[in-house]
Amino acid sequence: DFWKNLLFMDNVLTESDMCFSWGWYLSNDFQMFLLAPFICWIYLKNRQRSLHILWALFVMSTMAAYAYSSNSGVYYMLEIFSKGAGDIEDYMASYYGNPIVRMAPYLLGLYLGFLFKEFKQGKKNFFSWIKESNFKSAVCAIVGFEILLFTTFFPRGLQKGDHWKNGFAMTWNISTRTLFPLGVFLIIAPGLVGNLKTLSAFLSNYYFTLISRVSYSGYLVHLIILQIVFANTDQLLGFNQGYESMVAFGIAV
Repeated sequence: DFWKNLLFMDNVLTESDMCFSWGWYLSNDFQMFLLAPFICWIYLKNRQRSLHILWALFVMSTMAAYAYSSNSGVYYMLEIFSKGAGDIEDYMASYYGNPIVRMAPYLLGLYLGFLFKEFKQGKKNFFSWIKESNFKSAVCAIVGFEILLFTTFFPRGLQKGDHWKNGFAMTWNISTRTLFPLGVFLIIAPGLVGNLKTLSAFLSNYYFTLISRVSYSGYLVHLIILQIVFANTDQLLGFNQGYESMVAFGIAV
């Protein structure tokens, strides 16, 4: 079913095998990029109407995240892997790879982009507030970093065995995809207005860009290469640190 990946529809058409199962994320990206120009066009025509549409879609996405995760009965992501293949496909289509559920952070990004455009035009908003001083910019970046630490490490403290408490897991399903990019935004926002130049220079380092391109390219092709390597071996594989390191190095090259 290569055509699903070719048309970036594999995240909503998962009834049968896909060319590569992790392509759902690329499809979400592409679908959001198709949606964004329409919202931007409305913004240029009528700012207030575009914001109403943005927040209506944001609320719809949040409600969908709750409804789909609740109806699936899966509160903790790893639970799905203990179920059958059909359950995994249903979970991916209705919740995990669903563009309606996934669009909340994209909508937040559009809104913040609108604010930055207005700031560049001389309007007073959040960007003009943090530009007033390096102290405010530092507070902004610290809050963003704290959000990243919270979303990364805090859930482990509430985990019981392989499960989270249902109430927290539902809250997590609704909010985490928006919280994490919000934290990233708060860290980079001071650099956008010309403050915290040292932090901005560090984050915009060329080598980070290079590493990100290599790692993302590797993410897209790594499983294909692994399957080719392991499926074509003519002997029983015994995995240990030395062999795994050798394979990892070869695949990295």
